[in-house]
Amino acid sequence: VKVRGFRIELGEIESVLGEHAAVKNVIVLAKEVRPGDTRLVAYVVSANKDRPTIEDLREFMRSRLPDYMLPATFVFLDEMPLTPSGKIDRKVLPMPDLSRPELQVEYVEARNETEEKLVKICRDLLNVDKVGVYDNFFDLGGHSLLATQFMSRLRDQFNVEIPLRTLFEKPTVDELAQVVEAAAQSTRAPIPAIKAVSREGRKVRLSSIQKDG
Repeated sequence: VKVRGFRIELGEIESVLGEHAAVKNVIVLAKEVRPGDTRLVAYVVSANKDRPTIEDLREFMRSRLPDYMLPATFVFLDEMPLTPSGKIDRKVLPMPDLSRPELQVEYVEARNETEEKLVKICRDLLNVDKVGVYDNFFDLGGHSLLATQFMSRLRDQFNVEIPLRTLFEKPTVDELAQVVEAAAQSTRAPIPAIKAVSREGRKVRLSSIQKDG
């Protein structure tokens, strides 16, 4: 399949994700979750009651697959739906819930105007209905291409220059808001006033124009 301009082997993703000790079964589909928004969705059946976290699965895959092959969305199932012949019925796999992924961090809504603007950028780019200030951009489904778009929108919104690597180093709204506010504050720093200097007792060299005059 082709997703975001990349040709992707779904079977390769399933093979890697299936090697995780906590994964019993997995199916990966390229699914149009919203009009114009096709993303990789991983349907996972856990090997035990304590199912793995999204962060754990993405970190496990990141060491084996390129960024563009990491599923943007994970759906955990008790069992895979089967056809009467016993094969996995891919047609009835549920649509993912786009309200907010199940993350380890508690949801905390935006607390000021800067965070509200950053949350909106995340929601628009990631097509996630709820983004908490401590949610990791990449755990929400972000990837390097979206990271570039995110920083472009950030610059347009706040009129500050922040390098792309900052998003990888500080991938939460809370951290980015602090960076944005610090950058904005530095651009608003007052220009030092020019102090008048007394010329009394000093010999001041005339300019060429003054000499000609």
